[in-house]
Amino acid sequence: MLIQKEFWWQYGGIFMAIQGILSTTLAGLFTFLGGVLGVMRPPSRRTMAAVLGFAAGVMLTISLADLLPHCTGMYAQWMGLPMAAAATASLLLLGMVAAALLEQGVEKPDDPAAISWFLMLAILLHNLPEGVLTLFASVQEPTLGWHTTLAIGMHNIPEGISVAMPLYYATRKRTKALGAALITGLAEPAAALLAYGVLHFWMNPAMVAGLLAWSAGVMCWVSVAELIPAGLALGYPRRVGVGACLGMAAMLLGMGLLS
Repeated sequence: MLIQKEFWWQYGGIFMAIQGILSTTLAGLFTFLGGVLGVMRPPSRRTMAAVLGFAAGVMLTISLADLLPHCTGMYAQWMGLPMAAAATASLLLLGMVAAALLEQGVEKPDDPAAISWFLMLAILLHNLPEGVLTLFASVQEPTLGWHTTLAIGMHNIPEGISVAMPLYYATRKRTKALGAALITGLAEPAAALLAYGVLHFWMNPAMVAGLLAWSAGVMCWVSVAELIPAGLALGYPRRVGVGACLGMAAMLLGMGLLS
């Protein structure tokens, strides 16, 4: 228990946890912002394709250029670089498999309104590990936490649009659509609070690094199996590609500025 408490004190203890929860709340509120955009002025198909590509580019960059190298570097201190790389790759694949199984294990309904609620539930479940990820990243290192907040916040905007827009067109009620987007976004700080309350006594650097790599796998799967295909399905593949390139460039620039 002493070692576990020293770990949390080393990284700022409860103050770092508070920063992580605030960062998670900020990232979650971007979902509501996307909901506002979705019900006030729905984007064209071209714009939506670019936005989905942009979100995928942001998520892939934060995963491949930040979270995974951070995990490998930490594991390399204990087991050497080859084993650290293998462990990181394994956790990445586990995250991808978990996301794929969750996606395959849910049957989508046919009714438009029901589909809208299903989409909200799916994104809400997807946001839970993102809240935990932002908290752990902030506890691990403040700069890493802000990188993660920026990445998740960016991709939460199209998620908010995808929650609010179909529900608004299915029910014709802006308040209900905005409420759904807000609830979906607030799932992230709720998950962070739960994780801190339940897991912080057992937390250690190896577990944090592993969860970061696992969450990176989830984000990579969401990017390549959901966001990019959804953008391509809109019929504007070049817009998806341009959006992804801009997302990567913006994320790298943001990481450099935050560093």
